[in-house]
Amino acid sequence: MRTARSKGKILRRFNDMRGRFPFPLHPTGLEVGGSEAAGAVIGNFSITIGFTLLMLAALELFKRVGERLLPSLFEGMDTQGMLRFPSAPLFIFQWLYQGTVLGAMILLLYPANTLHVVLGLVAMAVCVSVPVLLFRVVTRDVPSMAVYALDPEKQGWLQELVCGPGEWVSVGVDVHWVNRYASVTRSFVQRAVWFSVIEFAAAFALAAIGTLETSTLVGCGHVKLAMAAVFLILVVVEAVLWPCARPRDNMADFVTLGIQGAGLVLMAVGFYKGYDVKEHLTHHVAGLLFMASAVLLVVKGVVDLCTEAYVVLTGRRNRLQADAWQASSSLLMHDMCNVSVSTQPASAVTSPLSASVSRSRRSRLTSSLILPASTSMTGTGSSATFTSMRDWKRHEAVARGEMASKKFRNFQS
Repeated sequence: MRTARSKGKILRRFNDMRGRFPFPLHPTGLEVGGSEAAGAVIGNFSITIGFTLLMLAALELFKRVGERLLPSLFEGMDTQGMLRFPSAPLFIFQWLYQGTVLGAMILLLYPANTLHVVLGLVAMAVCVSVPVLLFRVVTRDVPSMAVYALDPEKQGWLQELVCGPGEWVSVGVDVHWVNRYASVTRSFVQRAVWFSVIEFAAAFALAAIGTLETSTLVGCGHVKLAMAAVFLILVVVEAVLWPCARPRDNMADFVTLGIQGAGLVLMAVGFYKGYDVKEHLTHHVAGLLFMASAVLLVVKGVVDLCTEAYVVLTGRRNRLQADAWQASSSLLMHDMCNVSVSTQPASAVTSPLSASVSRSRRSRLTSSLILPASTSMTGTGSSATFTSMRDWKRHEAVARGEMASKKFRNFQS
């Protein structure tokens, strides 16, 4: 039977272990007013906002220099897609997300003053709204702006296992959507392109569990068991949805999540039995499982880098992207060959080709543009009927799509 003194020693060790924010959750190690939670929120937001502002400045500089030195190439080019914005800031935000949520919840549950409450509310509002907005953007733009294109060239089973059967490509002619949101969409298949929101939710749940305080060993076991439940639920979701585009990613996630969940279950059993955190075999085995999962994640990261290098060097992604733009342009050009427009009245129609203006300007013109009840366009071997603004925009994109394909090939060369 464990004495009260030994149990108190185990509890102190457990609380010391979970009292500090680990480096991945709080890289700056900042403390504000003696509060590590406030330091985590402010430090993580400072990293994310600072990186975002730095990228915006780089975008503006890149655009101005490019338009001055190579005006024909940079005219109408999506510089945000070329520099992976907002993909890169979203990656940083996702990396720091769990630590930010943990700090915000601690500030709200155990505030030292009113400023802590305000800071916690602001941080929580941001952490909740970003995944919701991301889900809305992804479900709205796929597949109208991006699709997962299968590679028509024959590939072996090993190549398909490591690299996947295809690549994400942008089909919009105004923006390179895939590059803009690569960090949160490129890893997944088209039917589960929103799966990054599930990852945000899992990080939120782990942060919420991490805020729980306990004064008993059984309570410590409950905390670890709840964390294990989150990992095991993710394992089940991964097994059912199989969301990753590359089969090896599904397998790696399945194994690493299962190992981490098993390690947390062992720790929970150790606490239920009253075993010492640093001395008993169950905790040592759990530590080895966590180390094994970390090694697997490092190996997965190395394989990801090698895969990206292979895809870039072989030109598969660029080839599929150019084919997608060319196919989209050719499909739209089919209805635009030798076009003659007949309307009633003629003054009510605006030519699609003359409306080559920016997306924001087109949106402002939408309300003032008058469309006839039925506008017919006839060409050689084809005819089309326009009854909505969407039809006009579809045909308006022809000239810009052809121009985007040519510029993409010129940029490659």
